[in-house]
Amino acid sequence: MSTHGTLSRRDEWIRYLAVHGWTPEEREAKWRAKYGATPQPVATVWPFAARRAPDEHEMLAAIDKATRGIPEQWRQDVCQELAVAMLTGDVTLDTLNGAVKAYAARVYNQHPLKYGDISLDAPWRGPEGDTHLTRGDLLVAAD
Repeated sequence: MSTHGTLSRRDEWIRYLAVHGWTPEEREAKWRAKYGATPQPVATVWPFAARRAPDEHEMLAAIDKATRGIPEQWRQDVCQELAVAMLTGDVTLDTLNGAVKAYAARVYNQHPLKYGDISLDAPWRGPEGDTHLTRGDLLVAAD
């Protein structure tokens, strides 16, 4: 009976290296000889700066530095808006610090958390000021 299907991918890799007589250090040395460097992990969080050209990395680092202190629920949206603005030429590295406040305000105004918790039983004021419907009634009517 084969246990091949029950091993994790990592265990299979270690087993493969052992069968071929390689230690993980030897395998890394072979990688360096073939590709010239140790493989770098891909960045999965802002500022996504793994293996970028120096000018793009400089832009991302500047945005990252300028937006520290913005609450995390808005920060990534602000950073993306600023990156697009810099790529389109609306904002430059020189004007970045002055533009952060305007872009943060625009993201905050679009964000739903600014209203806080709203009850579905709260009355809804229609265009004429009538309050016979609740917010929950509006959701049911939309279906």
